[in-house]
Amino acid sequence: MARTSTASTVTGSSTPSQQSPSRCTTTETPVRRPALNRLREIMRDIHARCHDTAEEYGVTGEYIAGASIAGFRQVAEAMLAHGLI
Repeated sequence: MARTSTASTVTGSSTPSQQSPSRCTTTETPVRRPALNRLREIMRDIHARCHDTAEEYGVTGEYIAGASIAGFRQVAEAMLAHGLI
């Protein structure tokens, strides 16, 4: 028996306007308050870590540099903890 499907089904490339209304729930589902509060907390922690790391390395106000350095340190610490370096 031959199996048929559309390209959008196989590749998953259909846009929301092409999908059935039952699959598009982004505007129908309200964000729950606890989830939103948790997201705010995570974003504040990320901001603080980037800010503090940038200050520590003498590039105050450079959030991208702070984020890069903080991320590098986190990976390096994990590698040390696992005995990889």
